[in-house]
Amino acid sequence: MSATTSFAADPDSQTIKARDSFELIRRLGDVVLRKQTVKRNEATAQIDKENLATAEATLIAAGTDDDAGATSNLTHLSLEDLLQRAEALTVADADLVKETSISYEDLVDN
Repeated sequence: MSATTSFAADPDSQTIKARDSFELIRRLGDVVLRKQTVKRNEATAQIDKENLATAEATLIAAGTDDDAGATSNLTHLSLEDLLQRAEALTVADADLVKETSISYEDLVDN
């Protein structure tokens, strides 16, 4: 009997090979999962950044008596606060359009 044949027939070595293969697959799965998590976190951060910029732009576009003060105050607000303020302004604009019977196109043209 050759050494190769006895190695392949040895149940302990087969168990070790199976365990090593399983461990390798598990590690590869962990690497893939980590990479997916990093990509998902990057995407979430980008979306949050875009939402913040949109909310800030909406508030600035709405204007105030003291635009410089409004801009400095915006930097200290949380994303949730900015989004709530932007939503309130959007709702107020929609209500104004309904009350005055003007169309969206009229607003865009001006």
